[in-house]
Amino acid sequence: MIVLSDTEGGIPLEICNLSHLEILSIPGGSLTGIIPSFVFNLSTLNIINLTNNSLSRSLPVDIYLKLSERGQLYLSFNQLTGGLPANVGNLTRLKYLYLANNRLTGELPDELGNLKLQKVNVHNNSLFGTIPISMFSISTMKMMELSANQFSGNLPSTIGLSLPNLE
Repeated sequence: MIVLSDTEGGIPLEICNLSHLEILSIPGGSLTGIIPSFVFNLSTLNIINLTNNSLSRSLPVDIYLKLSERGQLYLSFNQLTGGLPANVGNLTRLKYLYLANNRLTGELPDELGNLKLQKVNVHNNSLFGTIPISMFSISTMKMMELSANQFSGNLPSTIGLSLPNLE
């Protein structure tokens, strides 16, 4: 496990040498620039926490192919842009997805409903369109924070039945 604070600059390249790393946590630092692909090449990495930094641009294109074994992804309070591609549905073991307070745009992909998410937070971005109906069928969902976006449409009438674990 690596937990760093007050880290400045980019994500250190040396992290890719840590072949048994399970937790990478660099919250509240002064990380800048992009999130490099090498962060997601570590096959043992289960938790990635890079919240509250100044990371920018879109997520690496192949992030969703390399994250299939990850359980928790925390990238809130950065300056990330772009959208979530449909292949987010490949993250079969992802339980927590935190992308709040960024500059994400576009629609939430229907494929999010293929996951066994427990918590998803995309609060305060610029996401739009309808919330995929499939998200309201994730029986493992405990928390869903979608506010402060530009979503449209109605919630399904069966919302209380299909989300039994919502807290």
